[in-house]
Amino acid sequence: MKNDPGIAIWQAIRLLCKLVTEMGGIKMEKAFKTMTTAGASNIALGIIMVVTGIAAGVVTIVNGARLLKHRGEITF
Repeated sequence: MKNDPGIAIWQAIRLLCKLVTEMGGIKMEKAFKTMTTAGASNIALGIIMVVTGIAAGVVTIVNGARLLKHRGEITF
């Protein structure tokens, strides 16, 4: 029974499946790390964009209010 080719084939298939599973696990780990980095970068960029947008809005409102306050002083 030790020289049975059927057993050798099944052992080779199990070894191959194990290797493929381990390689897939490594690839999945790398993919998760990449996705984590990309997600963190996107969140940071989003926060920066929100802060910049709020600052631009405040500056625009302040300048508009100044123009309205001094509109009587403008002569053409």
